[in-house]
Amino acid sequence: MKKTLSILLALVLVLSLVACTERKQPTETKTETKAEAPAESTKETAKETVKETTAEAEAPAELKDGTYEGTAKGHNADLKVEVKVEGGKITSVEVKEHAETEGLADAALKDIPAAIVAANSTDVDSIAGSTVTSDAIKAAVKDALSK
Repeated sequence: MKKTLSILLALVLVLSLVACTERKQPTETKTETKAEAPAESTKETAKETVKETTAEAEAPAELKDGTYEGTAKGHNADLKVEVKVEGGKITSVEVKEHAETEGLADAALKDIPAAIVAANSTDVDSIAGSTVTSDAIKAAVKDALSK
């Protein structure tokens, strides 16, 4: 009786361990069909398009000198900026109006305009904790430069 009970308990233990182990999902295997054959050339074309788009983003279009105003949706309300361009470069970005939360948005309101001027581009990192405000400033500058 004890021997049967021991074997039964051992069997239950083994089954519970097997049932609780993580199973690997089968990896996706690709079987190429005639319809998928041209996909390789499509992938290459997509890669080339991404490279071209990246190159365009890295090299901003020649900016015309002047003072521009732009608006974008901030966290609480619209945010307005003034952008000055001299010699084809962004020389100043100033937040003119905003309704962002004091304390939380202060870093973005101070650092993002300076980063945009330094990079001569809106392709700068957002400030952690002020992502919406950071993105609004960048969008407002883009809006200003598109005019």
